[in-house]
Amino acid sequence: MSSYDVARYAFARALFDCGAVQVIPAGLAMNLRATTHPKTPGPLHAGDVKYAANCMRHLQIEAFPEFGRLKGTDAVTPVINAGTPFARELAGLCGVQYFEFEEFECGSLRSIAGTNHTIPPGVERVLVVDDSIETGKKAVQTCSFLKEQHVEVVGVIVLIEMMRGGREALAELGYGLSSVFMQKELADFYVNAGILDPLPTDEGGFLPDLALFGPR
Repeated sequence: MSSYDVARYAFARALFDCGAVQVIPAGLAMNLRATTHPKTPGPLHAGDVKYAANCMRHLQIEAFPEFGRLKGTDAVTPVINAGTPFARELAGLCGVQYFEFEEFECGSLRSIAGTNHTIPPGVERVLVVDDSIETGKKAVQTCSFLKEQHVEVVGVIVLIEMMRGGREALAELGYGLSSVFMQKELADFYVNAGILDPLPTDEGGFLPDLALFGPR
């Protein structure tokens, strides 16, 4: 088992221990928000966030060893707000710049309308970070906004991929997705660890009972 696999399975266990993953009658529910979330704080403390970012760093280095650090990346930016602590920590671990967007809400609608400050000088290639991805709507919005700013998105990286169309939505626009865990991988880990009974899947291997809970 590689050092990356050791790190991510230890992180999966940490998610359960801190309450970010909970066993419910239907299967699993997840809350990947950090305690620093500006609207609805979650269970992940600073150490958990650092562990998550380290898994992301391992994933990028092992997937693209020729780049040495982060796939030729100049900076890291999050999908606001859920991806913010992980992106900031990942940038710090890898010695690249960090910047973020402002998100504006109007009723139930959210949009990216600007940045907290200008994109740092010299930044041409950016890695986008989020805690998880389902349909990919917010990740697509973030990537599209970066393109409008004439910045290349080298990829999107998340902790959990829910397999609900996000990868395909990004691929249609030419963006690659990397995930520390696919939803079935994470469920299989908990089954093998004796935390969870096996979950039924449909013909496509989807786990309808594995869901995110709480506002993001």
